[in-house]
Amino acid sequence: MNKGSNSTMNLDQISIDNSLVQLFNSQGYLVVENILSKDRINSLMTETDEIISKPTIPYAKALRSGYQSNWGVFSDHVGGIASQGQALAALQSDEEVLQLATALTGGPVNAIGLSMQVMFGQCGCKQPWHQDHTPGDPKLKWINCVYYLTDMNEDNGSLLVLPGTQNIPLTKKHPDYGLVPGAIRICCPAGSAVFFTNGLLHAVDENRTTNTRRGLKVNYVQVGMDLFILHEQRYSRGVRRGDG
Repeated sequence: MNKGSNSTMNLDQISIDNSLVQLFNSQGYLVVENILSKDRINSLMTETDEIISKPTIPYAKALRSGYQSNWGVFSDHVGGIASQGQALAALQSDEEVLQLATALTGGPVNAIGLSMQVMFGQCGCKQPWHQDHTPGDPKLKWINCVYYLTDMNEDNGSLLVLPGTQNIPLTKKHPDYGLVPGAIRICCPAGSAVFFTNGLLHAVDENRTTNTRRGLKVNYVQVGMDLFILHEQRYSRGVRRGDG
């Protein structure tokens, strides 16, 4: 279950109506369980294992733990992976999830940019509090949908969110990592997906296990919007220019 929140749904029980959209707009996120069947999870595990076995930079394999990312931790972000397996391609083009994302966005969207965040075991992997862009720019509105192939708990790199911050520009510094007052830890079973707006203040806690944690993300972008234009990513430690 998603600790401390009523924003958890089961795909079989979801009714896409105004109350669901209002909940999402209020909280900034929605957890949906049972989106992926066990067979789909197994297929995605096989295809992502193949990707992880081929590090994107030479010294990653030597380290056996990834590389030092922009956040100063050992992790790997692999983009454009929809072409690297049938299960991955089907994940990006899933019509049922597209309909849900369309309803949550309030207009037509495109599913693009399937990527994977790899967090290697016992390497200090974590991600600081940040917003994907500065809220308030109508040209920059999209929904992140992150799928989990294993049960997510307090120890294996769970997503942390601050509900209701999606429309509020970051104005104060938070502790870089870990829970802060008012934050929610997303704990959910394998096969779940978390939808959250790009303005929501969020972080990823440390993967303290010996297992590799992977999150597969699809961006649901408003039709006509260019996801890859330059925009600001706001971090609790300050503001820096990102490249999307």
